[in-house]
Amino acid sequence: MWIRQGLLSVGVLVVLASCASNTTVRELPALAVKKSQLTLPGSSPFHLVATVVSPKDLSDHVHTARIEEYWVSPEKWRRTVTAPEFSQLLIVNGAKVHEELTGDYYPNWLRTLVNAIFDPGSPLQGVDLTKSDDNPVRNVPLFCRRFATPVGIAPVSNDVFSTYCFKGGLLEGVNIPGYVAGYDNYAPFSDKQVARTVRGYIDRDHRPEAHITELRILNAPDESLFVIAEPRAPLQTVFVNEQQARAQAVEAPPMVWPKVEEGQLSGVASTYVSIDRGGNVRETHALNNDHPDIGEAARAQLMRWRFRPFVAQGAPVQAETILTFAYSTQLQSSRGR
Repeated sequence: MWIRQGLLSVGVLVVLASCASNTTVRELPALAVKKSQLTLPGSSPFHLVATVVSPKDLSDHVHTARIEEYWVSPEKWRRTVTAPEFSQLLIVNGAKVHEELTGDYYPNWLRTLVNAIFDPGSPLQGVDLTKSDDNPVRNVPLFCRRFATPVGIAPVSNDVFSTYCFKGGLLEGVNIPGYVAGYDNYAPFSDKQVARTVRGYIDRDHRPEAHITELRILNAPDESLFVIAEPRAPLQTVFVNEQQARAQAVEAPPMVWPKVEEGQLSGVASTYVSIDRGGNVRETHALNNDHPDIGEAARAQLMRWRFRPFVAQGAPVQAETILTFAYSTQLQSSRGR
């Protein structure tokens, strides 16, 4: 297993906007990060506040949050994240780290938005956009690259895809399994261009957005904000491969596939799964599936799976994995239509 920095091992679909003639495809990710990431070494100290809402359903209070950070340097900062069922206080001061949590699960959708605001370059690390000439986008002024990575356990196999988008030399969107973030409303801050809106995605009905409501230079910060009396290691999230995940499963009911009205009656379905420190499945996302109804059925049934807790460095951790299934089903009867 490895600590999650973005699921780079599962492939990349890259969409690139037109950029300056002297900008090569290989250089574009690093240049985009340099232009926009607030937390690079040498960046201006800042105070940031963001609110998270669900614009499609303003009555959805579950997917809301407040995010605040006082940042002096990569070695000195304080972050608070407050949501209805979870909160985090994270302080970094030199070699010392202190974290306080409430709630038993750091939601993946919220963790993604937080990471997308403060560390958008993380999922771009190690990506070489020149390794493919596959262009999946047509009739739009975009330069595109797509990479597929195989998943599954033989003889059941599938491919999953991910997306990186750039527009005008800036990051426009990232879509890798378990991490979806879109960037809008760029505006100047110090020597950066910073997206004031970061869009997430859970499913068609739940698309939380983080809106930066305050971003200012941090002058003469209160040093008491960064005092760490008792170091405490932060919560980790690890990615485990399918073999490791299935070996940890303690409750894995056989999948029951629904009948379908049309479409492919046999094939494969891959699903992203997020697991809390107690081994409970908390979030699932359909990835590449041969039938959308089957993908949704897999999502729902995997929510009932349970695992032995995953452990890293002697402590319980959250875990992520991709599970792939073969399915075979039948057409629904036409009677009663």
